[in-house]
Amino acid sequence: MLATENQIRWLFVNDGSSDDTHRILKELCSGKSAQVLNLPKNMGKGNAIRHGFSEITRNESEIRALGYLDSDGAFGKDDVFRLAELIIQKLDDSADGKLDALISSRVSLSGRSISRKVSRHYLGRIIATLLTNKWKDAPYDTQSGYKLFSNSNAFRFSISDEFTTRWFVDIEILTRIGIYNKGSLSIWEEPLYFWRDISGSKLNFKNYFSVLLELFVARQKVLKFLKERSSQSGSN
Repeated sequence: MLATENQIRWLFVNDGSSDDTHRILKELCSGKSAQVLNLPKNMGKGNAIRHGFSEITRNESEIRALGYLDSDGAFGKDDVFRLAELIIQKLDDSADGKLDALISSRVSLSGRSISRKVSRHYLGRIIATLLTNKWKDAPYDTQSGYKLFSNSNAFRFSISDEFTTRWFVDIEILTRIGIYNKGSLSIWEEPLYFWRDISGSKLNFKNYFSVLLELFVARQKVLKFLKERSSQSGSN
């Protein structure tokens, strides 16, 4: 089942662009269930996402789930609406409504159309392995750019402070939720039907230094989350 366009509210975040982006977005949103958040200066992808989330949670308290989607055209429309519907189903089906996040996964399965450059795929796998070592139930695809979250107290806590990384905002949000939940983190990972690599929009080998530095920072956040989980398990 797919969510309909009328069931989804869109917020386009213009991250300090000095060209015609704001005007184009305003025209695109005219007459639709969509709006534009215009940031005065470039804050980086992660904090642009955070400001967007803050805007929604401040003004749309009845929303049960919210997420972010890269605007580069890598994702298929059906997947976007299918996963939006799926997180609501998961929240309804759970006896206590306990689902922290639903994330997309670019797994190449039979019958799916997942087109990824080999170099980016292996770079992503190396990063994921370094990040999630010892995190036994970690998601397979930590860097896929479509993630949805339950609008919970834990999620709102996770976006209350500025993010410290650019490339690993996903990890910052998830580990902050897990720490707030005292080591508990419920994630559903859903394989995509379609995904295509868009040149110039993802991690690449030119970003080695900044990626390695942020990888260290993100790994520390994972270890802090795992330490919290371990301490809670030991006290039970």
